[in-house]
Amino acid sequence: SQLYPPRGQLAFTGRTSGNDDIFVVNPDGSGEINLSNHSAAEDSTAWSPDGTKVAFVSTRDGNEEIYVVNANGSGLLRLTNHTTVDNQIAWSPDGTKLAFRSLRSGSGDIYTINVHGTLLTRLTTSAYHEYNPMWSPDGTRIVYVTDISTNPEIYIMNANGTAQTRLTNRTGYDVAPFFSPDGNRVAVRASYGSGNDEIVIITL
Repeated sequence: SQLYPPRGQLAFTGRTSGNDDIFVVNPDGSGEINLSNHSAAEDSTAWSPDGTKVAFVSTRDGNEEIYVVNANGSGLLRLTNHTTVDNQIAWSPDGTKLAFRSLRSGSGDIYTINVHGTLLTRLTTSAYHEYNPMWSPDGTRIVYVTDISTNPEIYIMNANGTAQTRLTNRTGYDVAPFFSPDGNRVAVRASYGSGNDEIVIITL
């Protein structure tokens, strides 16, 4: 869903003239548009749910910040503005907000911001590093990763930051949470000491 909007275009990071830019293209390879067109490094594309906008991360202002642009390349808007890193973006299902990871509080925390670049809200406040937010399909919850003493575990919370609950508690790492379409389960990439990663399903 982050790659393909409803109308079927593909967004991707491509390199031209020595730097990475954000592009959209039709499935048959036609209609390619450079959305970012800047000498800075850009990556981490994410389509809005209605397929009209693309969010991405750019270093054009000195560090990683979040931008949104229309799918035709118009209307570029900088959403975040801070001296530290803002990245790892995820659109809310209704397209009104983005969740992201920021280092502005000293450690990594999960924030949300609306598509106009206002109403910034900090959701997590622990001393640990939180990252990789993902919204539930109905937009009421967010799953994310928390490094507990360098051991990544999966947490879930309400979309306003309340009711933060730990879902995993093991000696191996648990990362990359992903909601099922019905919102009742979360798939997780997990290590089990065998030297291989496994996929684990958590029922909520």
